[in-house]
Amino acid sequence: MLKIDIEGGEYELIDDLLQQISENYQKISCLIMELHDTHTRRADFERLVQGISRWLPIVHLHANNCAGVAIDGLPEVLELTFASAKHESGSREFPLPHLDYPNDPDMPDITFSFAEMGNA
Repeated sequence: MLKIDIEGGEYELIDDLLQQISENYQKISCLIMELHDTHTRRADFERLVQGISRWLPIVHLHANNCAGVAIDGLPEVLELTFASAKHESGSREFPLPHLDYPNDPDMPDITFSFAEMGNA
């Protein structure tokens, strides 16, 4: 299991990370990442997520409620879990009850679905 949470620095690792995942995905059972600035870094965000998804599909998403939502509805900070498809939740609406909780407990959690985001 690999967890990457480096407060925005994840985009600096795109090339190396994608290369390492493509070479070692059989050894990775789960990859959990927090991705920041999904609106201002959208091209990097999409490149990273699509690249990882070639080897490990997204099985869960959770919005980090402390950063807000972009104009198109995508949360500005997302926690993504990549793992083998056998672990997929099957849900298209988030947060998942009894699994996801707000990052900031004094603010409401961000709800979203793939259907709301247009091209999902």
